[in-house]
Amino acid sequence: MRKLGGQVFVNTEGKKWRGHMTKVKSGVYIPTEMTSGESLAAFERVAQAELPAEAAKALYVLLLGK
Repeated sequence: MRKLGGQVFVNTEGKKWRGHMTKVKSGVYIPTEMTSGESLAAFERVAQAELPAEAAKALYVLLLGK
């Protein structure tokens, strides 16, 4: 949900959702090995090739609602 700011929350009310929540750590992390060397180079190649078009599509939908 956009209003939660991309954070991870847990419902403190059990099974029913009443908006009572606590922010928690997701446990997701990016290993150091994936942020350097060949992994980084592969990411940058794909990002440079595909990210501009994908970002443009997403912006088009957000701004024009299509």
